[in-house]
Order: sequence, then C-alpha cells, then structure tokens
Amino acid sequence: MFYNDFKNKALNEHKKAEDAYERIFKSFIRHCKALYKWRVKACSTIDLILILINSIANKPKDFEIEIADVRLEKKTFHETEEYSNKAENSLKLTAFGTTAGVSVGTVIAIGTKSALSGPIGIGIGAGTAAVSLLKLSYDNKKIGNKAMQEAIIIRESIQELKVFNERVISIRRKIILLNLKLRVYCIFMNRLKDANYKELSEKDRLRLGTLVNNALILTHLINEKVDSE
Repeated sequence: MFYNDFKNKALNEHKKAEDAYERIFKSFIRHCKALYKWRVKACSTIDLILILINSIANKPKDFEIEIADVRLEKKTFHETEEYSNKAENSLKLTAFGTTAGVSVGTVIAIGTKSALSGPIGIGIGAGTAAVSLLKLSYDNKKIGNKAMQEAIIIRESIQELKVFNERVISIRRKIILLNLKLRVYCIFMNRLKDANYKELSEKDRLRLGTLVNNALILTHLINEKVDSE
C-alpha cells in the first residue's frame, strides 16, 4: 500500500517517543517524592533550631526578625502541604494510558498553580495516541504525518521534563547537605539551651547567628519550586 512503510516508521517513532516520555515521567515523580521526604525532615530540623533559639534569653532584635521569617516560611510549607493533600484527592493526571493521582510531593515541587500544566499535562498516553491515529483516516500519508508531528511534540516535552527533573534533584541535594549540617550543628549548640545571650562569648554569639541564618536558608529551600527559575 502506498506510503505504508512511511506510516509504519512514523508510528514506530511515535511509540519510541511515548516510551521515552514514560520513563522520564516516572523518574520525575520518583524524585519529587524523594524531595518531599527531605523537606519534611528539614522541617523537623527547623523545629529543633527554634526550640534552642527560643530558649535563649535576651536575644538581639535581629534574631527575632529572622526567626519570625523562619516561622513564616515553615507555615507556608505546611499550608502548601495541606492544600496538596486535598489536591491529591481531586486532581488527576492522564499519562501512559492510565490515570494517576497527583502526589503531594509532585504538587509541592512544581507549584500548585502549575499542577496540571507543562510537560506532565501533555495528555498523551502510551499506546492510546497511536490507536487514535488509525481512526483518523486510512490515508497512510496523513497518519504518518500526524504521528511524526506528535512524536516531535512528545520529544520536546521530554527535554523540558528533563530540565524539571534536574531542578528537583538539585534542590534535594541542597536540602540534604544543609539539613545534615544543621542537625550536627544544632546538637553541638544545644549546650547553650536556656543560656543568657548577654553572658555568651563572642564566638558563641556568632555561632548562634550562623545557626539562625542557615535555618532561614533551609526554610527557603523547603518552599522552593522547580519552576521558580
């Protein structure tokens, strides 16, 4: 049949593109879940720091301001987390021929406003698009052209999703490193619990200042979205 080879080649390319998209999509979801777990762990570290700082008497005003910002960032995360839990029960993503619920970690990572936009909202399911193409027309050339066009769109989305994936991995690494550093630092600084700031040495005052500054950085990372750049 005329253009039959072209049609078959195009449908084969379409299937390859879908399979590649499915692999990167699953990787993206997996990394989002891992990022979410570390964000929760980081919140527990922030709690330890807040307990220590709150126990210090006669803290400088700058501390109070930064601690207020830390609390605000932490509150923002929990509010987003609560919203995302509700979204997980209502939002749906169609991918790879199946309907998958939006995970809390994914919604938080990409930003709740864009939960159904971008590459993960492409709506092309594995196996389904190729079948629908066959229903469009028996014209091999039209079927082949349509398959090739969609394959190009899918591969463009793959590249975009790869960028998102790298951002998720990058944010998670930053959180892991800073969280572990602050955990150790907080244990070391816990000897200052219930101390009077005015009676502390200059070194200990600087150490407390560093702890507060890094706590604020960590809370910013907790709320950072992959589409924020």
